[in-house]
Amino acid sequence: MDLNKEDGGNRKFILVQIPELTDEKSEAFKAGYKKISDITIERNKRVIARIAQEQTEKQQQGLFEQGQEPYQPGFKTYRLVKSHFPRVEFQPDPEQTAEANIALLKQYIVDKEATLYSLFNEADIFDEVMLKNGFQLNYSREALAEFTANSVYRVTDGHKTALVCHDPELNDTTVAMLRGRDESIAPEGAPTESVGAAFSRDEIFICLERAVDTTKKWNLKHQLGEKLVAF
Repeated sequence: MDLNKEDGGNRKFILVQIPELTDEKSEAFKAGYKKISDITIERNKRVIARIAQEQTEKQQQGLFEQGQEPYQPGFKTYRLVKSHFPRVEFQPDPEQTAEANIALLKQYIVDKEATLYSLFNEADIFDEVMLKNGFQLNYSREALAEFTANSVYRVTDGHKTALVCHDPELNDTTVAMLRGRDESIAPEGAPTESVGAAFSRDEIFICLERAVDTTKKWNLKHQLGEKLVAF
């Protein structure tokens, strides 16, 4: 971060730390840092605070060149956890018939989906969904105001871009906008002046499988092809 501040670079780094516990007799433990990773996070915070102070003072003194912006470092923290999506752990019963095992499998799927939907939290799965679709963790997202019937975000990591909606149901107006349909086909109430304007053909659209019924999915698939990702 200091080097980036000095020469205007854009260096990035990844720190990996096993959550090893600190010694209960150590000063770090007494100060509230129960794991070594807690110390690592705090050190980064202090460096950023120090750089921010230096940049503020430099700006106040008029030392920046014309058009130069203060350097604003930052970081994200993640921890490794199990997937939020149900794993397929079904095992057929060798003592049951094929028909009985198929029935058991169907019930297993229903139970797993019910568990996922009852515990569904967009904030918890957003990162995982983006990772599963090949996005880097340093992505940024922007809420698109033109989509008023659903919460739709434009997500980009500098290499890939996608529109993402995790609402449990996709509104007809949203579907029409994504398809880029004209006023004669768009459903009543659709903001026809912006229909299709928000969606680039180079972007994929990611949504929940349960958010689209058969008709909506067919319509989107017909228009977007492989750029539709329902999970």
